[in-house]
Amino acid sequence: MSKKNKSDDAAVRTRRNKLQHIGLTSNATNKQALVQTNDAVTLRKELRLDSNPIKQQQKVEVLAQETTTKCVAFARNHWPELTQGFEITAYLDWRIDREYSRGGIYSSKRRSFERLGQLASGPGISIAMVKYVHLSELQKHQEYKRFNNDPEIGSLGKVTSRKCLQATIAHECAHAIHQSIAKINNTKTSPPHGKAYQNILRALRIHLGLVRKTRIRTKSCAICKTPLSSSSVRAQYCSAKCRKAAQRTRDKAPTKK
Repeated sequence: MSKKNKSDDAAVRTRRNKLQHIGLTSNATNKQALVQTNDAVTLRKELRLDSNPIKQQQKVEVLAQETTTKCVAFARNHWPELTQGFEITAYLDWRIDREYSRGGIYSSKRRSFERLGQLASGPGISIAMVKYVHLSELQKHQEYKRFNNDPEIGSLGKVTSRKCLQATIAHECAHAIHQSIAKINNTKTSPPHGKAYQNILRALRIHLGLVRKTRIRTKSCAICKTPLSSSSVRAQYCSAKCRKAAQRTRDKAPTKK
């Protein structure tokens, strides 16, 4: 690496730190920092923004807020435990180093995961926004292996960033709704991505029209016929239990003389 490239990398890190300290105390100051700093051109390239970053950023934020509002309105009517006063606070994080989104119920004592502490107490979601800058760009929305192949709540391949953002918001809103219902009923929250959560996510995804038309073709376990999550061509069994059952069947089979 040349000295010039090293100095350029150091300058980029300095600009990133400046953006985090100056432009990320709120969304408004974040927008101002993208335009008013002397390094706005480099920051636009780093964020892959066009010549009007405020307009582009506002367009994505409007979509995120509208999707959250749709999820909240649907939740109020679909689940009787939730009253008309139920709300989900959406915090849109434009930090460059932010990779993952989160959702759930947060209190003033539990903000360690957010350096900015922008989330209010109660149900909320925090969305990593940088990857959704270009709404027409094609990308993949990856879900957990447990329901990755489900046509209604599974992964979405080769869809626009618009749909990926909506699917991410639905995923995090489902966490907030799931935990809110458990808190209202005074019951222990079931596994984060268990059946109860999947039913909530399924209702939200169907309401938003984020459903695949066809199921991804996958091999099934040779014993229990469960779809295999492994992408390996040689995979035959879903677990060690099924593998041992197949081995016992082979052992009991009469040998050919």
